[in-house]
Amino acid sequence: GVDSGVDTLFDFPLQAAIAKVFTDAAPTGGLAQTLAHDWLYVDPNRLVTFVDLHDLPRFMNAKNATLNGLERVFGFLLTARGIPMIYYGDEIGMSGGNDPDNRRDFPGGWKEDPRNAFEAAGRTAEQQKLFTQLQALTRLRARSVALRRGQMVNLLVEDHAYAFARVTPEERVVVVFNNAPQAVTLHIPLAGSGVAEGATLEDCYGTAPAAHVRNGALDVPLPARAVAIYR
Repeated sequence: GVDSGVDTLFDFPLQAAIAKVFTDAAPTGGLAQTLAHDWLYVDPNRLVTFVDLHDLPRFMNAKNATLNGLERVFGFLLTARGIPMIYYGDEIGMSGGNDPDNRRDFPGGWKEDPRNAFEAAGRTAEQQKLFTQLQALTRLRARSVALRRGQMVNLLVEDHAYAFARVTPEERVVVVFNNAPQAVTLHIPLAGSGVAEGATLEDCYGTAPAAHVRNGALDVPLPARAVAIYR
């Protein structure tokens, strides 16, 4: 019954879960456990989701952090509920410790700078891969009402795997994470997703082959530490 007058908040509890899960410091199910508290918020879809911020050490500063892990972070942020925020420099995997080290200058922008990461020629091959994957994710989200506003439905929660659906009356998207260090085939029940029996789903992120709904489930083969986004 109290109106705080605050429209939105930074989702620090989810940030903590994201940072732990994608540096292998916690089981993947930690994401679902944190999201299970969404009932505490008037509208969790209006929370600002993030992994890095001006008040925190950067993701890439953490023990066991990798650019592949950061790519999976982006895969989660751009497909899960909330309003995703990407902190400058994360698109090329910048590192940085506590404030002010987390506010390092972005490489480039001035003629005296030795390299210019605003352009592809100024990025390493790994940085360019991360940059390109983030571009693909932002385009997918922009084209999908379900990814922006759909209801979020958990489908599979395991120590090294997580799958959820984003659902609107017109569209269904199934997002699947394999956080394990080896390739796996995940059996994903689709109850509550609204995906029809016999449907064929294509991975619009380009990681996995098409999957077919049989007996109310999908069997999804995924490479090690990868994400697929099925429509």
